Amino acid sequence: MAANLVQLSFLTDKEGNDLTDQINPAFEIWHDKDQAMLTWMRSTCSEHVLPFTAGLASSRELWLNLEKRFQVVGVSSEYRRNLGRCFSNNRHLRCTS
Repeated sequence: MAANLVQLSFLTDKEGNDLTDQINPAFEIWHDKDQAMLTWMRSTCSEHVLPFTAGLASSRELWLNLEKRFQVVGVSSEYRRNLGRCFSNNRHLRCTS
């Protein structure tokens, strides 16, 4: 990802060739906002989660890393919820039969 950020930081022509060695002002604005978001996201993480944020360069990287790391929990929670509904429906059927 860092190599892509370097490529995006300079103005280029249609073929992707650098037009100048000056940093693209729009990139600088985006980068500042992204770093602020990254800082905010890290500041809201618990001590347990914080180590998983080390070494990540952008808020997108952080988000994708946490999403990947914790999506299994979401799947198991959904499974438990659905299983609970099945038992609840089963009890209802027994009571009405």
